[in-house]
Amino acid sequence: GYFAFQQHDPGSKVCIRKVEVMELPSK
Repeated sequence: GYFAFQQHDPGSKVCIRKVEVMELPSK
């Protein structure tokens, strides 16, 4: 969701990576 537009932020990339890994198994 709102993590998509934060991809441009290098500092948020780390958080996005963690969220991605956590959301993958949830799906």
